[in-house]
Amino acid sequence: MRPTEGRFLSIQVARGIAALEVVYVHSFLVVKHVPDYQYARPFPDLIPEGIGVDLFFLISGFVMASVVTSPGLGPGNFLLRRFIRIYPIYWIFSAAVVLAFLLNPAWNLGSFSYSPTNIIKSLLLFPQLEYPLLSVGWTLEHEALFYLMVASMLAIGRPGAAPTVVLCFFFSGIVLRLVGEASGTKIWDFHVTSPMLAEFWLGMILYNFRNRVMSAGSLPVLVAVMAGCLAVRYVSASWAEEWGVWQEYYRVVTVGFFCFAFLGILMALEKFVERRSSFGVPAVTGLLAGLVILGDISYSLYLSHWFILSALGKAITIFPGSPAYGGLFQAGGIILCVILAAGTYFLLEKPMIESLNRHFRSRSRAGGRTWLGGSPGSYLRSVAQRRQATGSGARPTSGETAAPPWSGKLRLLKLLAGLQAGLPTGSVTEPAVQGRRSAGVSTTRPVDTPASLKKDL
Repeated sequence: MRPTEGRFLSIQVARGIAALEVVYVHSFLVVKHVPDYQYARPFPDLIPEGIGVDLFFLISGFVMASVVTSPGLGPGNFLLRRFIRIYPIYWIFSAAVVLAFLLNPAWNLGSFSYSPTNIIKSLLLFPQLEYPLLSVGWTLEHEALFYLMVASMLAIGRPGAAPTVVLCFFFSGIVLRLVGEASGTKIWDFHVTSPMLAEFWLGMILYNFRNRVMSAGSLPVLVAVMAGCLAVRYVSASWAEEWGVWQEYYRVVTVGFFCFAFLGILMALEKFVERRSSFGVPAVTGLLAGLVILGDISYSLYLSHWFILSALGKAITIFPGSPAYGGLFQAGGIILCVILAAGTYFLLEKPMIESLNRHFRSRSRAGGRTWLGGSPGSYLRSVAQRRQATGSGARPTSGETAAPPWSGKLRLLKLLAGLQAGLPTGSVTEPAVQGRRSAGVSTTRPVDTPASLKKDL
């Protein structure tokens, strides 16, 4: 199995590893009712629980940095594809949480308060201080905020500025925390200025320097970075807990750069293996195929695993418990999660995404335009250039161009652009772009633009 051209198999492999780590962390749900069984995690001081989430955020930043380079990509098209990828399957699992609560109020994932306002916020992934309806959705709230930042840069025609914007929000969080500590007032900064925003930024930086990272000489440096992060965590394990809220920044620096180096190593190894045709080795082929498939199903696995592990943990209470069986139950729960997530992905998630994409694609073609393709700024510049080329202030004819769907909302921008004559009416048809990369798709299967990239967390 050789890598497809333009496709980073290492990204899919990293998705699979990240999803599996999150499932392992939550596998305590299976064994928490087994008498005297102690759930243990190897190297807790070096590798913190939930590091899979940090890796997911880096992957998302990497994928979005690739997506925004797609020719003709506009903010509306970008957000539509992100919506299709994230929300429908998330709503289905959120509805399952509500159904479980109605059947038995004790079956509550987390400590969610079932008020109409909280439910609406959860379904919209609106940032809130408490966990959402589906508790693992707190990471998706960060993702949604990151997508809005990227879309805002697309809207003004400056997609390359997205890393700078993310970094500004990160440093504003530091300022807000300093002000909050000085004034004794807690300032709400859980999402908007979260330290974890830096991990999206690290992912975007990794994409921008991907060629250098994938070079042969980068491996020793990346290994040294990983070792350095582990050494810092080992030395500071005893006193880092006393840092309070600043411990989150400590985690981002140590864990974030650890994941950065880990993902870089996977990318460098992918190139190394490809050059030596090692994908022909059956053992390597099978392992990669399994991890790539695990990456494809990672979003379904992420959303569904809590249900499966919790239900299995309740089910095994009917059998005589013994600490000797704890590890077996734990491993069985993880395997069951993967199997059921694969079924969810292939039977529900993937067909639903493909159906919705076909629906909106056919609507855009029927309307003779790409749905919100391009940015308002690029459209205004093209109109101004055409008028300047004609040497007159006459309005272009309807055959030359047409008002985009967002023309009625751009009166202020038209004034700023000096288009007092107004935008023409008619219909704009954008030429098809060969090899156009679609705006992201899966949190679980990054495969579309740089083929596999467009599937993000």
